[in-house]
Amino acid sequence: MTLTEVNRGISLVEIPEAGLSVLCGCPENAIKFLFKRGVIQKREAQGVRYESGPNAILLSEIPVQHGRFTNLAEFPVLQMLYRQGMIVPGHPGNTGRRPLIIGLEHQLEAQAAYIYYGNYGISDPDELCPEDERRGQALVRMKRWFSFGNFKDSAELLELKPISDSIIELRNGAFLRRLGVNRYEFIYEGQSQTVDLSHADEGPHCPYTLPSIEITREGFSVVHLGEGDGWDPSRPCMSSLITHNGAVYLIDAGPNIEESLAAVGLSVGCLKGIFHTHVHDDHFVGLTALMRSERRMRYYAVPAVRRSAQRKLEALSGVEADGFAQLFELHDLEPGVWNDIDGMALRPDYSPHPLETTIFRFEAQDGSGKRYSYAHGADLSSFKVIDAMTTEDDDAPGISPREAAAAKALYLEAADLKKVDVGGGQIHGDAMDFAGDQSGELVLSHGIAKAQAKALGFGRIASFGEQRVFFGLQSDWHRRIAESSLDLYFPQVPKSELEALLASPLRALARGELLCEKGHEIQAVFLSLSGRLERGEQGPERQLSLRAGALLNALECSRGLPTATSFRATQRTVVLAIPAASFLSLVHRNGLAADFERLDEAYGVLSSCPVFSGLEFLPGFIALARAAAELRLEPGAG
Repeated sequence: MTLTEVNRGISLVEIPEAGLSVLCGCPENAIKFLFKRGVIQKREAQGVRYESGPNAILLSEIPVQHGRFTNLAEFPVLQMLYRQGMIVPGHPGNTGRRPLIIGLEHQLEAQAAYIYYGNYGISDPDELCPEDERRGQALVRMKRWFSFGNFKDSAELLELKPISDSIIELRNGAFLRRLGVNRYEFIYEGQSQTVDLSHADEGPHCPYTLPSIEITREGFSVVHLGEGDGWDPSRPCMSSLITHNGAVYLIDAGPNIEESLAAVGLSVGCLKGIFHTHVHDDHFVGLTALMRSERRMRYYAVPAVRRSAQRKLEALSGVEADGFAQLFELHDLEPGVWNDIDGMALRPDYSPHPLETTIFRFEAQDGSGKRYSYAHGADLSSFKVIDAMTTEDDDAPGISPREAAAAKALYLEAADLKKVDVGGGQIHGDAMDFAGDQSGELVLSHGIAKAQAKALGFGRIASFGEQRVFFGLQSDWHRRIAESSLDLYFPQVPKSELEALLASPLRALARGELLCEKGHEIQAVFLSLSGRLERGEQGPERQLSLRAGALLNALECSRGLPTATSFRATQRTVVLAIPAASFLSLVHRNGLAADFERLDEAYGVLSSCPVFSGLEFLPGFIALARAAAELRLEPGAG
């Protein structure tokens, strides 16, 4: 018996004699950490290439730790079912043994539903598309082809082992003893290993390191935020940012989306919305980060994908459909037609895939009337697969010849910039299908290796954070952010007075540059507009990290005190430097000093509460503090 510590919250217990390899804990990107540590190896048998890996998962009893889900078993299970071959007909890995999932009974039930939706999406056509019966039936018919003709209940795909006693047998004389909350002992023939699935918030969340890059907000641009897939340990999953009229939108949210945003100088609070293609975990898991935004984020998807997301999130977290609408501002997209997104046009089209999936085409027009287009094709099917699933039989699993021709035409529709999934295999695109693509620029994505892309002679792989600008803004986006932030800070101040502050100079800080120093006389109040600031001096307190929208020195300036804290830029950062005299004049004219004191008291209470520890968008936090009211209760009061 061996124990391998893979990463925090992830370990592997192997008992070869009992035929067990147990993944203990599966937070986001667990499968990538297994690849990175060499736990998963390439194998070949009977002329078939496949992978080794764990065949069992021990779930955490605490499904959320430090604001992140810890039981994201979808990709580990998919690796067992398909890449190890446990479910593939005729595969040497298909021995009749199913992935073993171990956990408390209610967590097993949740994981079974979550994995079912991750594997198939919604399989009832009436639930999937109640507004369009024919479309719902066509989608389910298509998905049946990918599922080998039938949707299997999770109990058929998985062996669910509830922890119903203090000690249980797993397989072949291997036992598991529960020692306490999230503490377990594996026992086999006199040997034992202990694991603890609770962990401190230390160590890397990411299996990869990202560069620090500054992006700009434009009239219309695309930022490449990831070109890997759910298995690639060196790159983030396929994703993009769209900027339009200075607003920033995300396309899909995979694992570690917070780290990807931070690398380009953004936080979740900087996003206006998300466009969602489908609910496989490498495009879905990051929704949990977006849920923690200081406001409801706009969620754009066709109704079938939105319902799938609601179902999957409900299984994972207990958030029901009504709760989903409270967490996100829902905007259903109509498939196959142009939808208006604040002046930007978006057309979502269904794409053949194991679950309901759309590809996106965006178009925007500059001041001269010229139109530009970006096509985002996540999780495509190769033409070979499309041909294999094409049938004239309306009752058979698959798609009609008309649907097949339409899908191919949509894939090849030219755009100024096109990004396509060419990950290969049964459920991803094939690069050779795009050999004659007439797009102005073709980006190959979703796990294709650099050497493989280079050998093709067409297309390329984008670098992380690379930005393609179609046309710029008519005004400075820094000023726009400053205006919206000051509105949130001072809703009672006349617009004309805030406009006077907006005329203050901008200051750009290089990485590592000091903005203000503790104890010095205040010369200016600073409003951060991009980048990231952290406390300059070291101390026992939690490191304070602030992103765009932070207002520094305001309270001290109002009180006539020196700077209370030193702040340093940890990446290129732009701030609005409001002269102290101008700010103090604003405070006096509008009687803000008392308001500052009340807000400071409320802010101090809220910021010490763990519930709000992840909030980095300071204007949103201040708005929360402004709305807070103190309630005092006498002992015994109800």
